[in-house]
Amino acid sequence: MVKHLANFIAKMDIRSNADLYNVTQAHVIAYREILRDEGMSKASIANRLPALSSLYKFLTDKQLCKFNPVSGVRYPKTGHNGLGSGKTPTLSSAQVRAMLDAPNTAKLQGLRDRAILHIFFYTGGRCSEPGALKVKDFRMDREYWVLEMTIRERKPTRLRFIPSAKLLYNDTCKPLVMRTSCRLPYFAW
Repeated sequence: MVKHLANFIAKMDIRSNADLYNVTQAHVIAYREILRDEGMSKASIANRLPALSSLYKFLTDKQLCKFNPVSGVRYPKTGHNGLGSGKTPTLSSAQVRAMLDAPNTAKLQGLRDRAILHIFFYTGGRCSEPGALKVKDFRMDREYWVLEMTIRERKPTRLRFIPSAKLLYNDTCKPLVMRTSCRLPYFAW
């Protein structure tokens, strides 16, 4: 983030605090066009503008700027129109099935690994999110199995599992839940 701000300051020839405080939307648009003319990808340009927006939000909050010049400036469209449309490849159904079937479920660690993989694939969560689960987070709510977890740093989300989750629970998770405290980490060993 700091290097993106330094790049903006250098390219826009900002030499003093007053110059920084007087940046307008025209400056931000010009910076975006400079980056485009230099051959930078749309995704890279779109990643640089939030750093500027954060800086100017801070400066506006501190009453050093009258407004955030980045607000209202259009970000380049990066092509994220749905699953698999970006640069990151997605897994096929066969690849997911192969990964789910890989753990040795005859052992407790294999059951744990399979449960972690199921949660990853079902929620699309980041690596740290299933690791933060507690035993109490996977439970029955009325007639549905729910998993309560924080996904992508937002407020806690309650995810309702499809009916086959009962099979997942009985086959994979139930042996893991047989613990003395609901506050214990779900996947700790």
